[in-house]
Amino acid sequence: MFTSVRILNRTALLISIIPLVMLSNVAIGQEDQTRSGDVDFGNTKKVTQLDEIIVRGQKSYYEENASSATRLDIPIMETPQSLFVINSELIADQQAFRLDQVLQNDSSVQKSNNFLGAYSSYQVRGFPISNGSNYLRDGRSFFHLSAPPVEVLDRVEVLKGPSSVLYGTLAPGGLINMIPKRPFDEQKTSIKATVGSYNLQHIHIDNGGPVTDSGNVRYRVNGVYENSNSFRKFIDGSDFNTKRLTAAAAVDWDIGENTSLRVNFDITHDKRPQDIGLANFTGDFSDQSSELIYNQPWTKYDSDVWNLTTELNHEFTDNLSVRTGVSYQNFRRDRYDNQIRSVPDADGNVFVRVRRRVNRREYTTFYGDIISDFSTGALKHKVLVGADHTDVGIDNNETIRNFTFETNIFNPTILPDPQIITRDEKNLGGEDRTGIYLNDQISIGEHWRFLLGVRYDEFKSVFRGTTTQKAENLTPRIGVLYIAQPNLSFYGSFSQSFEPNPIVSNAFSNAGEILDPTLGEQFEIGVKWEAFEGKLLATGALFTIDRKNAAFEDIITNTIVQTGLQTHKGGEITVSGLVGRHISLTGSATYLSAEFKEDDNVSLIGNTPAGVPELAASFSAEYAFLEGNLEGLSIQGGWFYEADRPIDDANSYDLDAYNRIDLGVKYVLQNEWVLRLTAQNITDTHYFKGRSPFSVNPERPREIRGSIEINF
Repeated sequence: MFTSVRILNRTALLISIIPLVMLSNVAIGQEDQTRSGDVDFGNTKKVTQLDEIIVRGQKSYYEENASSATRLDIPIMETPQSLFVINSELIADQQAFRLDQVLQNDSSVQKSNNFLGAYSSYQVRGFPISNGSNYLRDGRSFFHLSAPPVEVLDRVEVLKGPSSVLYGTLAPGGLINMIPKRPFDEQKTSIKATVGSYNLQHIHIDNGGPVTDSGNVRYRVNGVYENSNSFRKFIDGSDFNTKRLTAAAAVDWDIGENTSLRVNFDITHDKRPQDIGLANFTGDFSDQSSELIYNQPWTKYDSDVWNLTTELNHEFTDNLSVRTGVSYQNFRRDRYDNQIRSVPDADGNVFVRVRRRVNRREYTTFYGDIISDFSTGALKHKVLVGADHTDVGIDNNETIRNFTFETNIFNPTILPDPQIITRDEKNLGGEDRTGIYLNDQISIGEHWRFLLGVRYDEFKSVFRGTTTQKAENLTPRIGVLYIAQPNLSFYGSFSQSFEPNPIVSNAFSNAGEILDPTLGEQFEIGVKWEAFEGKLLATGALFTIDRKNAAFEDIITNTIVQTGLQTHKGGEITVSGLVGRHISLTGSATYLSAEFKEDDNVSLIGNTPAGVPELAASFSAEYAFLEGNLEGLSIQGGWFYEADRPIDDANSYDLDAYNRIDLGVKYVLQNEWVLRLTAQNITDTHYFKGRSPFSVNPERPREIRGSIEINF
């Protein structure tokens, strides 16, 4: 059956090489990241001296194009799928340094937890997304087991629903695509210093511009330093301290009139202890301090991650282009864990396991695309045909022994470090993911757009160098969009997802077990409307998603188990853009009805999956004073809401609903100095996140940040 693996790999390699054979170089078409707009709001200053306020007002929080949905340069208005973009304007206004602070702007995305205090996991449309496949960096596979540096990103795109037709092995809720910053066309430098609550010290330097007189070679470098504490402390009074260093570089080279090269590199060193949250099986937190960490202060979660991407693009004609490239990620983490391994007794006593592990991952992706515009009679086609191959290398050193101690969730005790080390023996494994895909956007007249796609995937995993699992799948997508007016479109779509679960690792009791693939499908209908001469986008969508055979960790048995069928039905509305001259806004609301339809554990049938709220909403806005004595001043506000959500699949209890309010003020002086002051959770709302009673995470209380930025 799987002799086709060799055929597929050869075919994928051939398609990847075709662009090189055709001209030996390619580049990616990219939208201008430095649009300043053409609208004149009556400011009499020279164009080269436009105030930042005016530039922000013109661009607002709305991005007209995003590549995640199609890998083609198609406006969001003509894309038959839900897509939400958080751009650099909003990220800067909210002074976001963490991915969860960015994704809070999309109500279809919920933070599931703060895993060991190191990074956050998420769910989209109620489905947990895979750390190994549902995150992309510039459209390519990105391994998410540490906190990615937000400061080096231009925008974050959230594509809703299954997208396996483009990206292969994905969970059905959606994906998160992090787009890095591109070089400037002219010389610019920005230096920003931020201080804030819990001893936050943060410095960000951003510099870039042309290298050559002609401007055909451009660069951009970013450097970030962070030293911060948490509002939570260990029982001995020591701080949860994070130290983070990030360096990033990007180069764009216009080799010729139709050929260009893009290179991106970044490296992050992150050093911090662990915070396993609260263990709570009743929903009553009155006897537990949200400010006390009850695991040991000698735990750690240190990570080093670096990424490198190169991409070549060549346009043969206005209607034919090719692109090819490679992306590489090297990930290493050193974990010294405390993890709960029993249910607390009536007095709060609980057993905690200590273990040590060093994990390494290497993700290497090769890809090649051919993009062509042509007509067949009355049909106009925009076709993408391509292939990609991702090789995942796994290299782990596991703990030489486990150590278990007893503590109390109400009155934890400090124990000496047992000095556990890792074995010299390595657990080696890996995955091979290969796919061939074809997508065609067909235009019929001015009103109709049809998006047809298909992808064939083959997946292979190796565990401990001997056990091999193989899976293959054919994934379709169909989308229909009707442009009723230039600013109004209606669409419907069908798509599927494919998740070939890897062999269960030796971290679990059922190590080596082969799991069935997890499959999903979605039906969606929606509407998109542009207002105020295209400066504001409003969307609405209704959807239903089914997912079968999902794999989850059973903490009690220390095994990976698979469940039957989940069905999520819901609706979303979003708005983003500029209202009038002064107001930039973005917001969304999501309603979800999610339940287990089938399961071997009959007690779960009818339950709501862990962490899924019935209603979530977010709204942020900025009012900018563009003239008069207050020119340069902006006032900002944000509101975030989640309804009650179950702590686990058994629906043992619900985490309470919450409302959170953020406020901010910004002042731009002479287009050079930018002063910001933000207050997150201004009302000091007390609320929790989590998908398991073994680890419930108190969220941040009131947090103040002030920054000063100089641009030259």
